[in-house]
This record gives sequence, C-alpha cells and structure tokens, in this order.
Amino acid sequence: MKITIRVPYPNPEQVPIWAHQEEEVDFRGDPVAADRCTVAFAALELVDHLAATLEGTSIAFGSSEAGDGQADPSQSDLEIRLEIAPDGNPAGSYRLEPGQWYLAIIGEDRVGVLYGAWHLLKL
Repeated sequence: MKITIRVPYPNPEQVPIWAHQEEEVDFRGDPVAADRCTVAFAALELVDHLAATLEGTSIAFGSSEAGDGQADPSQSDLEIRLEIAPDGNPAGSYRLEPGQWYLAIIGEDRVGVLYGAWHLLKL
C-alpha cells in the first residue's frame, strides 16, 4: 500500500525540517511559519504512527498546493490531506472528510489540524 500525505505547501520534502522548527518560529509574530511548522509536525506524527502499524506501507509527502483537489489513485492508494480552512468554528476544531481515495483532515486553525491527525490515529 502507498499513502501520500499532502500538505498545503510547495517543497513537501521539507516537512521533516519544518516540523522541528518550533524553537526558531515566532508563533505569534509569524503565523504563516507557525501554521507550516504545526501542519508539518502533524504530518510527521501520521508517518511515524502509520508506518509502525501498517507494515509494508510506503508513505510519502506531497503538496496539495498545485493540485485540483482530486486524488490520483495511480500515484497512491490513499491520500491524507492536511488543510487549514477557517470556517467560523471554535479554535482547535477540525473535521475529517473522507473521499473515495483520500481523507482530508481540515482544521479551523493549525491546532485543529494537529488534533484531527491525532484523532485519526486513535481510530
């Protein structure tokens, strides 16, 4: 099985670097870098835990920035998309939206994305 975890940023190969920049990011002064750091950390959490439980699974990072929102089953068996989409809900809230070839974790904010990833891992 091949899983692609899509983040809303170009250069997804940088996810492991972004995820560990919490000491370098000004979370109050640079919300874009804060979002990227937390979403990347959520992506790494998914990789670490899914790889440990789904033997023989290949997990890669991809970017959803240039895509049209459609999953491509020829590229992976499943896409997990991490997105921040403020919708007037409380801070930290999230929703899981399944599709035929993907699951979107959509957070109200960066914390919501992380909570949504952790919730998925509990299922």
